[in-house]
Amino acid sequence: MILADAPLGNLHEAALEENGMPDGLVRLQRNDPGLQTLYIGTEADCGYDRPYSDDWGRTGKCIAAHEHLQELEFGRMDQGYSPVALHQFNALCRELPGSKISRLTFSHLNPFRGKEFQALLPFLETTATLTELRLGGEDYYPPPGVTYDRYGVLMLSRALSAFSSLLEVALPFVGICEGAAEELFEALGQHPGLKILDLSGNDIGRDESMGCLTRLLERPQSQLECLKLHNISSDRGDRGIGDEGAEILARGVRGSSLRRLDISGNCFIGETGWRAVFSALESQSCMLEQLNLSGCNFNHEGMVSLAKYLAVNESIKRLHLSYLDESSLIPQTWAVFFECLRESHLEALDLRGNEFSDRHVIPLGTSLAGNSHLKELELARNGDISIGGLRSITSALRSPHTALEHLSIRWETINDDEAILDFVNAISINRTLQHLCIDTDGGFTNHNITDVGWAAMANALCNKTNITATYDSNHTFSGLHYIGHWDDSQMPAELILLCGLNSDDDNRRVARRKIIQTHFGQDNSAMRPLAEIELEVAPHLIAWLGRDDGRPESEKEGKELLFRLFRSMPDIFSLRQNRKRKFRQATLLDMGYQRG
Repeated sequence: MILADAPLGNLHEAALEENGMPDGLVRLQRNDPGLQTLYIGTEADCGYDRPYSDDWGRTGKCIAAHEHLQELEFGRMDQGYSPVALHQFNALCRELPGSKISRLTFSHLNPFRGKEFQALLPFLETTATLTELRLGGEDYYPPPGVTYDRYGVLMLSRALSAFSSLLEVALPFVGICEGAAEELFEALGQHPGLKILDLSGNDIGRDESMGCLTRLLERPQSQLECLKLHNISSDRGDRGIGDEGAEILARGVRGSSLRRLDISGNCFIGETGWRAVFSALESQSCMLEQLNLSGCNFNHEGMVSLAKYLAVNESIKRLHLSYLDESSLIPQTWAVFFECLRESHLEALDLRGNEFSDRHVIPLGTSLAGNSHLKELELARNGDISIGGLRSITSALRSPHTALEHLSIRWETINDDEAILDFVNAISINRTLQHLCIDTDGGFTNHNITDVGWAAMANALCNKTNITATYDSNHTFSGLHYIGHWDDSQMPAELILLCGLNSDDDNRRVARRKIIQTHFGQDNSAMRPLAEIELEVAPHLIAWLGRDDGRPESEKEGKELLFRLFRSMPDIFSLRQNRKRKFRQATLLDMGYQRG
């Protein structure tokens, strides 16, 4: 809400939200220990609070005095009845020194044309706790003209040079330009512990900017682990990284401390640039574990080079290749890529939105059958995969070599009983797959899966024929997860329950719970066959039924089962009583006593 009708000190009871909790500024004044994030701005409908016009300085004092506040986020300053004045923002910032803020965010860029950084200098020069700085919110794409000019970037550089505690910096779309890049990267170099740097949306593919970034990567004391250079050139007209920029970047990546690199959306990198990048990645000193190349352009030669690199590299574990330009990629190109994939050490592969058909997926399935490392495979947004392509994937799931745990696919591929039954036959054998995510693309509400398909899946998760069949059922697969318009009520309640049981990581505990629920229900007659077991086996049965498996309710459950077991086995106790009686009579006889 916007607090503009009374001073901050008079709003203890008036400024209450509909849920009865005080708004952020009142909780701030009360030093509420539960307040860890404060939102200040003019977007009242988005949860931002605006101090009364004369209370910006007092708000700053409250922030500095608050012992638990960790994050301060500034929203837009120009909405509502009047924009926030620069002198009000300055008044707040002057009181910030001494605060324990660890994360500072400007969810909208350029509220004061770069002067906000100058206002923050007193705080930045004294802070020892600020570890994260973000300009622009998550997935924020500012309209053209909102980014900073050279003056704004220079003010930002000066602010970054005032302290040295940052671990994470996100500067997407700030407008890094020639003439200001060197100062900015020199300022970033003042933070030796910096691990995550997001420069997405900045046109830094030219020699000067990319050269400055490379020098930052090459510093011996650099601890940078994650670098994001995502580009949306098709929407904004920026060229992003080209061949020359890729070659310069490759020099910096080689031997750096980077673990994650995101250069997605840079569609102007050609064969020369990719050759340089892949050559750097082949270096033994390269430690990259995650690589995002989504939205880039590859020709046949570039894709083959990537495939050969993956076949020999053991460090890359996660690769994103979604939404590639398919105009230069044919099924034969993908066939070569998938053949090399068989030998790769990838654990996660994202292939969404690549217009795959059965001709693409069939060689992929063949490769998966021989790959023992890949755990996650994203195939959503590929709408031309039919039951034939699905059978190639399910055939791979039957392979003893597969390690696949997570699979996503488009809903048209698995939308009827035929597809479900083929999938069920696979998970009846497979013991690695945990999740199947079906992407409905936002428009799916119904399906053609009948009770036959659902019953087959439930039977795969819990075969009720006998205890052995239940024990040998699938205890790993935790069910279908639909992305989009989907109501879980369309799935049978029994199947939802079984999927919930399988979400437990302990398969032996899952098997025990299924056996107890299926074969030892409330009917005591289920216990009677156990009365015929050999006495030598009875202690093991008793221990198994009474076992505490770590769940809060397992102790009570075990006691109830044992009680019902003993009630169904009266012969054990009658035999014990007979033995006691005979022993007592024999003892009395030995002592000379006779019955009268």
